[in-house]
Amino acid sequence: MTQSNGDESLEAVLTRGVEEGAYPGAVAAVGTTDGIEAVGVVGERDPERGEVMTRETIFDGASLTKPVVTATMALSLVEAGEITLSDELRRHVPNLDGHRRGGIRLLELVTHSSGFQPYSFSEEWSSVEDVLNGLENRSILEAEPGSRNEYSCLNFVYLAAALRGATECSLGELAEQHVFGPAEMEDSSLGPLSDTGDVAATYDHDYRDRVLRGAIHDPLGWAMDGSSGNAGL
Repeated sequence: MTQSNGDESLEAVLTRGVEEGAYPGAVAAVGTTDGIEAVGVVGERDPERGEVMTRETIFDGASLTKPVVTATMALSLVEAGEITLSDELRRHVPNLDGHRRGGIRLLELVTHSSGFQPYSFSEEWSSVEDVLNGLENRSILEAEPGSRNEYSCLNFVYLAAALRGATECSLGELAEQHVFGPAEMEDSSLGPLSDTGDVAATYDHDYRDRVLRGAIHDPLGWAMDGSSGNAGL
């Protein structure tokens, strides 16, 4: 999208993105700790149905789940003394004991320095157990932990598994306790939505070949029903 020179209104910048085909619609807010200063709402949330975007439209947060939810939960649990970032993965995911990846530290997951490849998925996976068992049977560790920084969704899939193991709570429960509740994110959740009345539609070109409304777009998040840690917000 063409960059603004800073003289245009927020809505004008967003409108140009629609006109240039960057997206069918958008909502953006600008503000500081003192409050919201401007909100822009343009375009359609569901072009197939001709439904307009609103300020209340709910979006699939995709990989923003990593910093907004999973990393925040991990650091909150560090503050609470329930985990440390120096913990090895095997401590909280016992079935990895004896596996090379079991020695990866939580810090290396958070900082994308585990050595994991960027992504791995199978259409045969349809649950948390399927994904973790499937990954366990794949050679996904490409480099020595701590030897490189490379973004990988698998880091946060395993970080989520560690947080569940450490607390014996679901990811949804942890998100409510450590993120959504304290931040008063009343309209946020993990997982698919039953109420799709004001949801921004997405399209899955890779696996489902259809418009998604309230369903998680990311394949791992979809297979794990919002408990993957890498997506699902």
